[in-house]
Amino acid sequence: MESLLTLYLLAGPLLLVVQPGQAPQETEPRTSQSRPSDRATKQAEDFAHARAAMRRGDFESATRELTKITEEHADHASAWFLLGYSLQMLGELEQALKADVQASRFPKTRASALYNAACACAQLGWIEEAFDWLEKSTDAGYFNPSLMATDPDLDPLRKYKRFEAFLAPPKPSRFFGEDVRLLYMLEGEAANDQFGWEGRNAGDVDADGVADFIVSAPYKCSETVGESGDGANAGKIYVYSGATGKQILKRAGQPGEFFGIGIDTAGDQNRDGYADLLIGATNWSYGIGRAYVLSGKTGETLLELKSEEPEDAFGWRVSSSGDWNGDGVPEYLIGAPNSDHTAEDGGCVYLFSGKDGELLWSASGQERDGGFGSCVAASRHCDQKLMVIGSGNAGLRNRGRVFVYRYASEQAQEVFTFEADDTGISLGRFVSIPGDVDGDGHIDIYASDWENCARGRCTGRAYVFSGKTGERILTLTGESAGDGFGGSGPGIAGDSDGDGCADLIVGAWKNEEGGATAGKAYLYSGRTGRLIRSYACNVSRTTFGFDAVGLGDLDGDGGIDFLITAAWSRGIGEKAGRVFVIAGPTPRPLADGGSPSHVTPTSIGTDDR
Repeated sequence: MESLLTLYLLAGPLLLVVQPGQAPQETEPRTSQSRPSDRATKQAEDFAHARAAMRRGDFESATRELTKITEEHADHASAWFLLGYSLQMLGELEQALKADVQASRFPKTRASALYNAACACAQLGWIEEAFDWLEKSTDAGYFNPSLMATDPDLDPLRKYKRFEAFLAPPKPSRFFGEDVRLLYMLEGEAANDQFGWEGRNAGDVDADGVADFIVSAPYKCSETVGESGDGANAGKIYVYSGATGKQILKRAGQPGEFFGIGIDTAGDQNRDGYADLLIGATNWSYGIGRAYVLSGKTGETLLELKSEEPEDAFGWRVSSSGDWNGDGVPEYLIGAPNSDHTAEDGGCVYLFSGKDGELLWSASGQERDGGFGSCVAASRHCDQKLMVIGSGNAGLRNRGRVFVYRYASEQAQEVFTFEADDTGISLGRFVSIPGDVDGDGHIDIYASDWENCARGRCTGRAYVFSGKTGERILTLTGESAGDGFGGSGPGIAGDSDGDGCADLIVGAWKNEEGGATAGKAYLYSGRTGRLIRSYACNVSRTTFGFDAVGLGDLDGDGGIDFLITAAWSRGIGEKAGRVFVIAGPTPRPLADGGSPSHVTPTSIGTDDR
């Protein structure tokens, strides 16, 4: 159980006096002389003392402190969890089991507490009960085969054949309820790859008439040894057929390149009839960042763009804009949020010709540490050419700012600036241009702040602003504190409900409805903000909703399907990552008998979590 303990002892400060997922409520005291904030402070101090005692191996002191906390605050999930561990370390197995059962009542600690209950029963020699608790932990989403294979607490179970089943990866059907139709599930190749860091609609790469998709794993190691003496952080991208789920193409970066830290479709850059790929590689380890345009047909490099400024994170985010200068080839917008061009880490953004790499336009952030270019998006609709640039640490109180530019006659004019709201923390780490959300004929702007504190720390919020007036059209808020709602990239869904307006798919990668950080995704009507449906993952620590985007109709049923990633999911190892392609709802026929429209915008967001 030591690995489980480490997760809690190394964790930061917790919200201690509320149910998991709820924001703390400020109320006047009733009979106590101390205000709730004073009680919360005392409780936090007691809990910190207990954790410190556990780090020292003083489980008797920890047990006294944790027992006192649970007696006074029966809804303190983490205290119950650590109390169970401390009692087990003291050999008080039956008392430990009681504490584990209490901890299992809370989503935050349920899966791990059930596993600990299995360990206690195994040590007591209660074999059937141990398997029962282990089965419940698996049903709750617990999956850590490396720990199970070596945990001495489970040694009494190893001689039984059925124990082997708990070491096998979970089946795809385990992740969702029966009402979710899973088209494909793909997994990372190795621990810490973070496969699914970003996922995008790649366009039709194999020219079969169905959209394909690209997934990145920028932290993947290479077998080649780099200057650092290892192959760390080379990165890799994978392209899959939307029609079959089979891999079409893959390409790896060089050690330290972080190849795939930003990805997008590149349009058909070489005009061969196949969609090409735009890949960012910040190359933090060795200085100069790059962005590559790769042939979708062969994977070869068609165009290489690079920064002249070392360590500026050039390539952190990339976006294809469509053809803006009339040469028949898309242009490419590249962010370099650590650029010192105007201010230290103020950031810079570059617009390049897709035909020959000529620099067409650039702009620099004016604020120190502002991170201008921490996200970028560009799109063209008729004669409208928009660029959206996020500056996640800029603005009032450094809580984020979003800049919108209109491009015409080879010049860009800043037309709108959006600031974080009163509960904002980092507006603009994710931005996109999802299409015409309100049906006024103008493409609109999406921006999110997954750390927004609307209902408590890291609740998360997402916003849509009019591309015509700059007015805020929609505000969407996460369900609970800690959800990380909006931390899921572009949010582009296409027209899922067939009303002629662009809709939104928003992830909450830390949501705990189905288990601790299991994750959840929400499909909203762009026109009304109505929740069309949601998808909750049932496996703990999946981080489902890390990225989310619409892919169009892959299976021919008339509904738009979705790519939703889980980059920190435990697969073959910690943070190996997974991605899921889920069938979306079939839209109702339009009132006039026509067909639903399909919105195909271009955008990019950041993944600085």
